[in-house]
Amino acid sequence: MQEIKINDLTVFVNSIEQEEVESQPTHNKLRQFSFKFDITGKEFEDKLEEALAEIFEFKIMPDGIEFKAEKNNYSWSFSEELNNNTIIHCDLSIIEHDKDLPEDWNVIVSIRDNIITNWVRTRALSEILIEKGLTTPKEYEDKILKINKRDYEEMYNMLVHGLFKKEEDAE
Repeated sequence: MQEIKINDLTVFVNSIEQEEVESQPTHNKLRQFSFKFDITGKEFEDKLEEALAEIFEFKIMPDGIEFKAEKNNYSWSFSEELNNNTIIHCDLSIIEHDKDLPEDWNVIVSIRDNIITNWVRTRALSEILIEKGLTTPKEYEDKILKINKRDYEEMYNMLVHGLFKKEEDAE
């Protein structure tokens, strides 16, 4: 058995698998680990789930491997009534946090704010242009389709990963 730490929680794992993966938005090489282990008790499982909810400090003892990580996948099962004496079988996959992505990015808040702000701006501009006879509703819809095709990936990376196009990249 090998000891790992997730923040201040110690877990003894039965198996460790490691692979290198590529970060989708930055193309950085990241370490990904998968573990199988058993824990005892609902209380400990609750603490583990809480630690896995955010970016966390990860260590493999005594190897000295240490980095900030995030949960990739986590599942658990048990065969008896769940209480503080229950043996819980866990499968966990974590991935190294990409250093080029913000740690405190909240995807849901970002999406909500961008949707509302952009909806209002777009409606205001389209109404002004149509009222002044500078465009027609069809020209406006055609332009939306063209820009969506051109800018979709950039917007996706901004919303999901917090990656904003740098000024020098925009030119």
